[in-house]
Amino acid sequence: VVIVVVVLVIVNFNYRSIFRILSERHYLIPYIQYKDRAKVTMPVVHRCRFVPFQPRAVNTITFQSTRTQALRLAVSRDNGSIEIWNMANNWQHEWTIPGGENTSVEGMVWVEDRLFYAGLRGSIFEWNVRQRSLVAVLDSYGGPVWCMATSLEQQQLAVGCEDGSVKVFSYENQDNLNYVRTCDSMQGRVLSVGWHPTDAIVVAGGSDGTVFVLNSDSGRTLLSVKISKDILIWDIALLQDMTIVTADSRGCVEIYNGQFGSRIASFQQHEADVLSLAVNKNEDTLYASGIDNKVIQIKLLEQQNTANWVVTGRTRDHTHDVRSVAISPNDILVTGGVDSNVITYNNLSQFGQSGSTHKKISPFPQQPCVEVSSSRNLLFHQDRILQLWRLGDNDTGKDEGQDSDGQNSPQLLLQLSPAAADNIVCSALSDNGKYLAYSTITGSRMFTLTHEVRVIAWTLNCDRICKQANNVILQSKQKFPPVNKMMFTKDSKSLIRVTDSHFQTYGLHEKASSKECCLCNPPSKTEGLPGPLLLALSPDSKLAAVSTSELDIYDIKKCSRVCRVPRLVSSPCAIAFVPDKQRILIATVSNQIFEYDIAKEKFTSWSKQNCQALPDLLRITEMIVNISFDPNRPGQAMLHTHTAMFSIDLSKTLPKNENSKPQNKDAKKPSKRRKIQNQSDPKASNTNKSKSESNGFKIMRKYKPLLFAGYSAPGELVVVERLWLEIIKALPPVLSRRKYGT
Repeated sequence: VVIVVVVLVIVNFNYRSIFRILSERHYLIPYIQYKDRAKVTMPVVHRCRFVPFQPRAVNTITFQSTRTQALRLAVSRDNGSIEIWNMANNWQHEWTIPGGENTSVEGMVWVEDRLFYAGLRGSIFEWNVRQRSLVAVLDSYGGPVWCMATSLEQQQLAVGCEDGSVKVFSYENQDNLNYVRTCDSMQGRVLSVGWHPTDAIVVAGGSDGTVFVLNSDSGRTLLSVKISKDILIWDIALLQDMTIVTADSRGCVEIYNGQFGSRIASFQQHEADVLSLAVNKNEDTLYASGIDNKVIQIKLLEQQNTANWVVTGRTRDHTHDVRSVAISPNDILVTGGVDSNVITYNNLSQFGQSGSTHKKISPFPQQPCVEVSSSRNLLFHQDRILQLWRLGDNDTGKDEGQDSDGQNSPQLLLQLSPAAADNIVCSALSDNGKYLAYSTITGSRMFTLTHEVRVIAWTLNCDRICKQANNVILQSKQKFPPVNKMMFTKDSKSLIRVTDSHFQTYGLHEKASSKECCLCNPPSKTEGLPGPLLLALSPDSKLAAVSTSELDIYDIKKCSRVCRVPRLVSSPCAIAFVPDKQRILIATVSNQIFEYDIAKEKFTSWSKQNCQALPDLLRITEMIVNISFDPNRPGQAMLHTHTAMFSIDLSKTLPKNENSKPQNKDAKKPSKRRKIQNQSDPKASNTNKSKSESNGFKIMRKYKPLLFAGYSAPGELVVVERLWLEIIKALPPVLSRRKYGT
């Protein structure tokens, strides 16, 4: 009788109550997410960590030398590329001069719109930054170049070469860079060179431990100071009063009298080589750093009616060697090195103190280097490597790249590198996965991809295939001139190519033809320097949006401009078309969101109400990298930075940030026990989520650092992460230092 009663009680018990209890205790959440995915509104997430992105080390940093305030910065990397950054636009990366194989930038000077740089190849390059074009290439006449300096008054360059001489070039002519003369040579190579602010005097430091003071007009030696034969003088500066500042391989920063050669002061604050120096505009503060990643500040202070140089601050914000230190005319200090980070210091009066702050500029690209297609393919490019991956099924709920067997693990279909020594500028993958294209500074190529079961070996004379899957065949289809941006239309019928001055369409089927039209606002006709080149295509493959200094909408079929979006207060950093509507969503460097109606040629009412709400909600200085839409939910936009993802419902008003409002001091803060109860209580957490969902804004910080986040197909979100631990493993070892207590 007892057994029968127990069975009847179990049968009659409400099984839904058991399910509800287990759900509230978080026992069935994984089961719901992966076994009953059809009932879940969240998309399937392909979490990818297999992309081998590796940030490049910083070699040289220089500010734009102008008669007015400098607003831009040039940063050279160890792969030979040079990045142009806009400080006024929230440190926006505007443009990159691509490097190449076995190239380096050891010396760099930026005067007005002319950028000069040289490296170990022994050639001097001149670029017009406004027109984004290579102007001239000139031999150094002295072998590999190790350093470079300029004089705005003399309009000349001083170049330190491998043969121990300093070459002088003149850029007085706006069209050409002319060789002037060779100064007296030293025994070793010239590692550092500096120019007097006003006079025709050059100071140089070499690998033999000697400092030379030279007359740039005659090339004769005025003074030589032998510091030591066993040291390397990595950097040198010459002040207005003929004071010489040196940084050497002993870890010393020394100050000399440039007229008599006597030493004024010596500071050995570093444990290894000091690689870089920087002097402020008033010439009363020095900054130095090197291999031990310590940045020191040395000031000229009045003590007992005499001026003495004193160390006033020090900090360690880099993890590895610091290779370059630069300071702007408005006292903004910028450092960079092997860890690939660029760090800025604005408040130099509190440098090295406990309350001082700094800003770290992420080395991750501000425009995605990853592209996905609905055929579950992923395309990645960096430097001279182009990889094509096949995404896994991800039916087990694990991160992609962690499963080693079966169809759940991603597969590398193809890896190739251009035959030329240039780095890849841009790449594109068609949505059906049949076409692949990329461009370098010398030309662009397009290929067709076919997947077969049989094993076929395929070789190309134009490109070097590093890795190739057995079922992938790569065929060369077309050669094009170089472009800056390219993208296939959603229907995979046309390839859109954009240069600094032209908008081009190329049909992929046999009867199609190519069309070309000039951009309505090329960079050469803009008032200031052009901004980053952005390209977006509509889902119906009818419209294209191109942004440089202005944002223009083009008709792809007619290859003509439709309209121009009014200029915004801040520069755009990401653009995307809204599905099923003739509207475009624009994100700016100040994290403002604008929605523009192309048919009515005006901003929507949602844009006017919510454009200022996003900065208060995010409360971060990082700019938006990418915008994408899920075809299943065309009214919700997915945006992401390098550290966060967030979705915006374009049909709802964005909420106001309650945390930004001043709180009442008399209000009681919730206790720790209350916080734990709220976290464990599903009803309390659901009410908080429902508020954010009802307001149309959700933020997620689970995935970081983010290289890319976007939808590859309806209901499938691809998230590409690159962990800093993996990046640090590929970096060289740091200097071994003895720490306190060890």
